[in-house]
Amino acid sequence: MKLRWIAVFVLTAAVYAQDAKSGHSATAGAYSSEGQAIGGGQSGPLTYSARTDMAVFGTGATGELLPAACAGSAACLANAYNASATTGHQGAALSYTGSPTQAPPAAGSGTPSGTNINGLNAYLSGANSSAMPAIDPDFGTQLYRGTDASMASTNCLGGGGFGVSFSVGSSGDGHIWAADESKLIILNTGGNDDILAFNPSTGVVTPSNLCGGDLPGAATFSGTNPHLLYSLNNDQESTVPFSAISGTFITPEAITNGPASAMVLAINVGSGFAQVGIISGTPSGLVWTGSSSGATFTATANPGSGAVNTPYANTIYAGVINDSGAPNTWTVSWSLIFNFNYLPAMAGDPHFPSAAPNCLPQNYNANYTGLFMSSDDDSIFSVIFSDNGQGSH
Repeated sequence: MKLRWIAVFVLTAAVYAQDAKSGHSATAGAYSSEGQAIGGGQSGPLTYSARTDMAVFGTGATGELLPAACAGSAACLANAYNASATTGHQGAALSYTGSPTQAPPAAGSGTPSGTNINGLNAYLSGANSSAMPAIDPDFGTQLYRGTDASMASTNCLGGGGFGVSFSVGSSGDGHIWAADESKLIILNTGGNDDILAFNPSTGVVTPSNLCGGDLPGAATFSGTNPHLLYSLNNDQESTVPFSAISGTFITPEAITNGPASAMVLAINVGSGFAQVGIISGTPSGLVWTGSSSGATFTATANPGSGAVNTPYANTIYAGVINDSGAPNTWTVSWSLIFNFNYLPAMAGDPHFPSAAPNCLPQNYNANYTGLFMSSDDDSIFSVIFSDNGQGSH
């Protein structure tokens, strides 16, 4: 597998870059190539050809292994700086360091689009441009531009905008790449996650319509299934058991029951319940209908209307990405994995705490969720909740 980078650009007057490496690691910050041979929080065994020597800038650079320190050891000398080594081979100094004024090794047209601002930006003139991929001469890394201003016109299912300025967040252990490298989560300056489609064979990047606030909370990809997302959410929602369901809901989706309306956020068909947001108005019966899908479920009882009758919930959802079509047609089918808040009526269900002292108290509003990561095999989730002044939890 070859190592590729996608550069996710911040489109402002002083243009800097964010970069993500599709070899299961990601880095955020002003563009630099210092981490080219360093794995991030998601990195696994190196399955691509990579230099492992300490040579960086040439004789005398801090941290380099020089031949004089090897005391004649063949193994040591094999990794030491070698002034006669050919660029890209073991021991050679780096020819491209990613400095703000150094032009990158551009492929394709190789023509800069303007002033060489921070190196990479001037050459990778737009997403899917003919200048890509640029090839790093030292490691063979392929560099692609992942975003540009044209993506601002993307129609987002969440109703908000795709954005014009992006990062890959600050959690190095988050799974922002899909397991097969076909998708990438980026964060726009509005605080919403957007999903890009990426073809690792061709390097083509396409914005999906899973953007503009469509994802319910902090998102991370499954470490094993490229079509599966997880989301950590903090909101007000009711768990509504149902006795019958017909059709397939789009989640999230507006639902109605006579003059009453709400959003269905997740559906657990096998367990017979739905997660429903704050209800506006008074239901006229027990049947709820999806406004877009036409699907229906029959509640065993309706929850109370209004925010005052809707409990706070801190939840993890699993979302199956329906991605068989073009990225602008994708949807996500969300289901509840676990609600950390105690809910007496659901105490015997494995998706909820079994007793009041376990997990979080009933109706607990954790308004800060500063960490959300899943293990590489999806068996463990790491989360952080604040106590929101309600006690020490």
